[in-house]
Amino acid sequence: MCTDASPSRTAVDPTRRTRDAYAALAYLRTLPALDGQRVGLMGGSHGGSTTLATLVTPDPALEVGAAARHAGFAAAVALYPGCARLDSGRANPAGVYAPTAPVLILIGDKDDWTPAEPCRQLTAAARAAGYPSR
Repeated sequence: MCTDASPSRTAVDPTRRTRDAYAALAYLRTLPALDGQRVGLMGGSHGGSTTLATLVTPDPALEVGAAARHAGFAAAVALYPGCARLDSGRANPAGVYAPTAPVLILIGDKDDWTPAEPCRQLTAAARAAGYPSR
């Protein structure tokens, strides 16, 4: 289990890195050899949490550029994300994780750093609400 109490450990929150992901997507869409509508996103560990945060359905009343995010990534894979740390404020009004595209979460059942159970609960609630999560 992680015992690193360093304050710098949380200096860059996954939600802060969503801008980086959308900036990369915007760049990829300028490349003529790529189909910009079929770009996926994948991240592991902290990047997995960033992946989940990036695909949250944005609230147009609160977020600049929300409309562009609806036409964002085609799908995503999150490897060992910290589902328990996913900011509950970045869910739909019912408090359910609402991705803008299909999301696959891959996590180990015996992982003691990022436990699987919060991810099971997150995906079960999302699927029950009709969102594409596994």
